[in-house]
Amino acid sequence: MKEKKIVSVFVASPSDVKPERELLEEIVKELNDLWGDTLGVYLELVKWETHTYPDLGSDPQSVINEQIGDAYDVFIGILWSRFGTLTPRAESGTVEEFERAYSRHKADPNSVKVMFYFKDYAISPSKIDPAQIAKINDFRKKLGEIGSLHWTFETTDDFAKYLRMHLSRQIQFWKDRPILETKTPIHVPSQSLPISQELDNAQDTEEEGFLDLIESGTESFEMLSEVANRMTDQLTSLSQHTENNTKEMQSIDMSKGKGEVKKAKRLINQMAQKLEDYSRRMDSEIPMYRQYFSKAIDSYGKAATLLIDFDTNTEHEIKDALDVVETIKNSVTSTREAMNPFRSIIESLPRATTQFNRAKRKCVKMLNEFDRELESSINLTLEVENTMKSLLPTKEEDI
Repeated sequence: MKEKKIVSVFVASPSDVKPERELLEEIVKELNDLWGDTLGVYLELVKWETHTYPDLGSDPQSVINEQIGDAYDVFIGILWSRFGTLTPRAESGTVEEFERAYSRHKADPNSVKVMFYFKDYAISPSKIDPAQIAKINDFRKKLGEIGSLHWTFETTDDFAKYLRMHLSRQIQFWKDRPILETKTPIHVPSQSLPISQELDNAQDTEEEGFLDLIESGTESFEMLSEVANRMTDQLTSLSQHTENNTKEMQSIDMSKGKGEVKKAKRLINQMAQKLEDYSRRMDSEIPMYRQYFSKAIDSYGKAATLLIDFDTNTEHEIKDALDVVETIKNSVTSTREAMNPFRSIIESLPRATTQFNRAKRKCVKMLNEFDRELESSINLTLEVENTMKSLLPTKEEDI
């Protein structure tokens, strides 16, 4: 039986990212199911909610510091709309926990790996605290100054995708390295089973294999391509109509009287109807795009994590998967490059009639939403690509 290696993952955050903290538990369980039996490597999620108990100290954060100590291998920080509460030693509990991890990392980069995430999702105006937001922005800037490559996400679904890939790469780092035995032991509440017992009692579950995931991802990409082609055709058609309509408008001389004004208004409202039709079609296409892209990236992301436990050389399989991922990336990038100039044209059109103004606002809003979707798609695709590339043998390994 393989010796079990426990990699402790500590999460630090204020209370406003509770969904992400809960999602971490799901991802850790999923990855333990993937790696445990084959690599003998397991992740243990360390949180103050589960790894501390009531006690007295100089302040609440000092109690957490004492009970958890430095007994973790990976630090994950998450911030959104709240910076946290001031402590006697730092601007917030989350910052204090980061600074403790960062001090360890400076002393020995191999002692702890630090990952920080910022949630970039709309906040209800009534819940916005400008002072908290300012502190978060200042902290983000400081991270850049000390050389920390932090990550931004919008939805919990995107966070799950990033986290799955990033923790996979952490496992690659830790699987061949000894876990320090000199760390302060982590307190495990009495009502929780020790992780070793949980692992021994775990039931086998049916999991998709590497080939299943690659097949599923490829099928989803094929469906995605169909949706993307339709969207591109619709955009091309609308762009051509807008160009022709604009030329016709330029030939109208308003000074010639009501007849020309009516003609201009008719042309403008025809354009408005085209914008309305396009927005309506996109309202149904964008969710399908999101669904197929999410499925494709999930499948390839999970396939990348499974490659870790292959004993044989999988360079050929990885390169084949990389070709597909690169095709996805190029397709999404091309779509975005084609859309942005058109969006600028629509935004620059004058507010000519009530009907046109309404259609223009709706179309621009839809294009902005789709642009965010494409940007997220590109970022996620790059992460899958980087994860797969990290699994390719280096030149030294080939020798």
